[in-house]
Amino acid sequence: MEQDDPVRDVEYLESLANAVQQGVRYGIEVVAVGEERAGEMPLALTMQARLEARHRIPLATTLQRYLAARTVLGTFVLEEAAAIEGCDPAVLPAAVAAQGAAFERLHVTAAKEYGQGARSLPGPHEMRLVERVRRLLAGEHVDASLLEYELGGHHLGLVARSAEARTLVRRLVKEIGCRSLVLAPSSEEMWAWLGSARGPIDSAAVRTWLDAHGTPDLPIGMGEPKSERSGWRLTHCQAGRSV
Repeated sequence: MEQDDPVRDVEYLESLANAVQQGVRYGIEVVAVGEERAGEMPLALTMQARLEARHRIPLATTLQRYLAARTVLGTFVLEEAAAIEGCDPAVLPAAVAAQGAAFERLHVTAAKEYGQGARSLPGPHEMRLVERVRRLLAGEHVDASLLEYELGGHHLGLVARSAEARTLVRRLVKEIGCRSLVLAPSSEEMWAWLGSARGPIDSAAVRTWLDAHGTPDLPIGMGEPKSERSGWRLTHCQAGRSV
C-alpha cells in the first residue's frame, strides 16, 4: 500500500513495524480465547492511526491497512483449521465472530485516533506562517508582516512538545492581555511568543500562571525576556532547551 511518495521517516517505519507485530499477536489471541478474554487492544495499533494522520497518509489508506490485516489473519485461521486433522468445524464460527468483533472495535477506535491526529495538524495558512517563522529563526531577511506580530518589541518565548498546548497558551494571552504569536508546526510541537511594546513581559508571573493552570504531563518550556529580532530568536531557543 505504498504511496507514490512513501514515508521514509525512521520513527514512522519503526512504529508501523511494531503495530504490525503487536496486531498479529493480538489477533491470534482473540481467535484463541475470544475477544472478551483477550488482553487489552495494543495501544500501538490505534496510535499508529494518529501517526499516519500526522504524516498525511489518507484515512482510506490507513483503514484499508486494518481491513487487509483482518483478511490475511482470517485466511490464515481457515487454512490452519483445514490442515488440522479432526478439527471440529463448529469452533470456526465462534473464532471468526470474535475476530470480526475485535476488528470492528479496532476500526472505530483507529478512525477516532486518526481524526484527533488530523485535527491537530496545522492548516494551509498556519503552514505558511510556520515556514515564514522557520526562515526568520534561521536569520533570513524575509517579510514578517504576515505574522501580524511586531518583532521589534519585547518577547517571551514558550515551547511545548504537543500542539494541544495552544489552548492553554491562548488562555494565558487573554489573561495577561499581551500580543502573541502561537503556532503548531506539527502535532508534537507548539511555539509561542508573548509580545509587548511597552516593556519586558513578567516571566515570573507567566510561570506562576502556567504552573497553576497547566498539567505535569504537558510541560511548557520558557525562555528569558528578550527584545528585538535577535531576542525573538534567542528566547525561542532558550524555551526549546528548557522544555
